[in-house]
Amino acid sequence: MKNHLPLSAKIALLVNGNMGLIPFILISFGLMFSYQLVERIDIEATIYLSGDTEIGQGRIVNAFDTDFYVNSEPVYGYDYIFESPEGPLEWTSYGQAYYEVGETVEIEYYKDRPNVNRILGTTSSFGGGVTFFAVIPLLVGLIWLGISIKSGLKKIRVISHGKIGRGQLAGKEPTNSTVNGETVYKLTFEFKADDGRAYQVSTKTHKTDELEDENYEVLMYDPQDPSKAFLADSLPWGVPAIVKELERR
Repeated sequence: MKNHLPLSAKIALLVNGNMGLIPFILISFGLMFSYQLVERIDIEATIYLSGDTEIGQGRIVNAFDTDFYVNSEPVYGYDYIFESPEGPLEWTSYGQAYYEVGETVEIEYYKDRPNVNRILGTTSSFGGGVTFFAVIPLLVGLIWLGISIKSGLKKIRVISHGKIGRGQLAGKEPTNSTVNGETVYKLTFEFKADDGRAYQVSTKTHKTDELEDENYEVLMYDPQDPSKAFLADSLPWGVPAIVKELERR
């Protein structure tokens, strides 16, 4: 028989409770700080100018400050005209080397697409390689959220179709981690599944009281693979109460 889980419990499992707030914060900050920089990334140059390129000649027609710094050194912007095989092309590059207006410079370009070009030794993306660091919080947040959702979906499936058991504490060992100055412990519980065999399930927490207040702790496991199990009190927000209510039915 399928166990019913309210939507609030599913959301709690998918985002992993309070821990799930962290990726949303990272994603929010990542979007806020990277939006203006990311839209200035020259994707074509990043892709096509990373391999074999040709060298041509160009002329600086404008030089300006960007108010951007890398390692405390200013980054300058340069508008230039590139005398490409297809005719004169205008573009902008950014770098820390200083060029004068009218100065001749070497232009790096993609042979089959001369319009993809930049001054040799510079970048056509504002902020250069540092721009990509701006999206790191966003990427970390998305990966973290993806992992949380994947783990949450597994728990939802086990709760919906799994069986309830009771596990007895079989081991408690400190880890090298701490939370708010409190040691995080690895707690291992042993339980017997319907197939008559003994299995173990472990969880890590700095709040061990909730998992040591009973001789046998409520848990749920996958009857097809009892090694896939988790303790009710290790679940976020109000989900432990829901699982324990299922046991009483």
